[in-house]
Amino acid sequence: MKIAVLLVAGIMAASAAEPPEQAKRGMDLFRTSAKGSCSACHQVENAGKPVGPDLTKTAAVLPPRAMAMAIRATMTVYVQEVKPKAGSPFPGIKTDDGSYWDLSANPPAIKKFAKGEADYGPNSKWKHPPESAGYTNEQLADVIAYLRFVAIGDKKGVDPELLK
Repeated sequence: MKIAVLLVAGIMAASAAEPPEQAKRGMDLFRTSAKGSCSACHQVENAGKPVGPDLTKTAAVLPPRAMAMAIRATMTVYVQEVKPKAGSPFPGIKTDDGSYWDLSANPPAIKKFAKGEADYGPNSKWKHPPESAGYTNEQLADVIAYLRFVAIGDKKGVDPELLK
């Protein structure tokens, strides 16, 4: 209950306040980075696609170093290899309605299959795009500062030295 109250208070504070400079830089990276926009698969403040998990929920509970580790992870439990009965396998995320986000498409696209027309299993090939994007510690700190600002109204920012 306490966490829910803190989250709501943080969200209300963030929506009413101007983001600090670091969070503004992070928002730009999150939404439009040429290295690989996070918003291609994650939605924050109604911007982006709701393919992957809501990162504001993660940023509300994880410290910055843990966030950086998650962003740098090469594999993620959410992505599976989808094996259609007709067609080629692809990396995907199953949705609540049983369709799949096809992560081989850029941007990801929804594919729907009738019951029994596709199976899915462990992912062995797809890698989380930020893992290969070459983000610096400063850039990751900016993105995490943005997520923490949106999630809990954090204006302190994130020290890039903490992410090494």
